[in-house]
Amino acid sequence: MRLSNLKFSEEDKLILNLLSRRVTVQEVVIDEPYNFLNTVNEHRCAALVYKEFNRIKTKNNVVARTQELLKNKCRDSFACSLLLNREINQVQRKLEEYEINHIYLKGFSLARLAYESLFDRPSVDVDIFIQKKDYLKVISILESVGFYLPTKKILSTIRSQYTLVKKVTASYSVYLDIHFEISNDIRVNQNISFIDFYEKSERRNIGGVNFLLNGLSFSFIHSCFHLAKHFNQGDNIRIIWLYDIYLISESDNFNVQETITLTIQKQMSLVVSEVVQLVSIHLPFTDKSKQLLDGLKSKNENNFEYLIYKSERYINIIIRQFLSNEGFRKKLIFIKETIFPSKEHIKNKYNLESEEYICYFYLKRVITGLVKWFKKR
Repeated sequence: MRLSNLKFSEEDKLILNLLSRRVTVQEVVIDEPYNFLNTVNEHRCAALVYKEFNRIKTKNNVVARTQELLKNKCRDSFACSLLLNREINQVQRKLEEYEINHIYLKGFSLARLAYESLFDRPSVDVDIFIQKKDYLKVISILESVGFYLPTKKILSTIRSQYTLVKKVTASYSVYLDIHFEISNDIRVNQNISFIDFYEKSERRNIGGVNFLLNGLSFSFIHSCFHLAKHFNQGDNIRIIWLYDIYLISESDNFNVQETITLTIQKQMSLVVSEVVQLVSIHLPFTDKSKQLLDGLKSKNENNFEYLIYKSERYINIIIRQFLSNEGFRKKLIFIKETIFPSKEHIKNKYNLESEEYICYFYLKRVITGLVKWFKKR
């Protein structure tokens, strides 16, 4: 299946129609408020949907109940955002103190550059892009302010990021995703570097703290790539990712010509065009989106064509990662870590409740895969 032909469920379409204002809340039929709330939460857009519900005064009982549930969710999210901001301010001061070059990515950055309020785009985690040479130093700095690395053994060849956690309250933890490469896709990393992002980043003073945020042009390109990569891997596509792209294209500070130039330079024309077409089907088609599509029309190279289809074979990814490791020793380490990763790595990557023996874990995965295959026959 091709990305621009992606189909959404009826509940997903309802949320998209509300955000694009193709329907009003009065026209919406909600059968079960809790189910609707769960879908909204999965797509990370409770605050945006709640704003649409607040536009009307007269509501039936189901709509009123749904609005109350959304309100409670937004209140909880607001409280968590305050805690997260406090912790990130402390992290930022530490990274500046130790002169670590870094950039904030994804939702954290977009909330501060493209949204009316940073609370409209709450972050479940915070993504920070650093240079690979600094990653051990950054882990040490973050551990000094209370964060810890759930994976005790640092895997040197198969990971492009690390997640650190800090338990702030009994029910809330802050997660930091520390990236030293922009993707786990080697071909993308060969085209887009930390320096590329750093040179186009934007400095913002927020609450007396200076942040270096991913600029809108690369935020747009990265958001398109990020969505396409998840599609290629067979993951669920969150509506908030589409809304991010739409909102960037609506921003007064979004430089279309610069984005076209960078997209062509980074050989991402096909991916960006495909994602913009998808967004334009489900959300309003902005003038800047049209300009961007027109500017990329004749530049659709096929370097990343595989990303707009579902999905690349896992074995191809493994082979490419194996070949990218230089030297015999690194290749041996890659084989060992891929076939026999640590129990901590399995627990962290797959979010298992308990650490299982590797052979038992992989046996279960093989059996599950075979069962799914036979069901499709």
